[in-house]
Amino acid sequence: MDFQQIHDQVWQQVKEALKNTNHTEGLWDNIQAFAHAVDWQEKWIVGLLAAHAMVFLLVLLLRRNTTFLSSVFLFLGSVVYFGERINKLASQHWQSFSAQNYFDDHWAFY
Repeated sequence: MDFQQIHDQVWQQVKEALKNTNHTEGLWDNIQAFAHAVDWQEKWIVGLLAAHAMVFLLVLLLRRNTTFLSSVFLFLGSVVYFGERINKLASQHWQSFSAQNYFDDHWAFY
């Protein structure tokens, strides 16, 4: 059996396995499913989106200020570093700030 035959066989098995899943069919379906699953009126989600927009605009406006960019980099790096702890805390107390649980048992935002 050569590489091409093995490749074709594996690819066929992958396609069959994907057909048997309950996932949506395409990218647009996934985007729509995500957009409908999230309550975009929740204050913490609006705040999170506003924070992302603010960081983007500040980085864009102050792109020549290396001290500011270094500070933003360190701040965002620390947010990523502590992200698992933040998600764990949020998953334990989601009822106090959200109408639905956006956090799974492994403390990841999805």
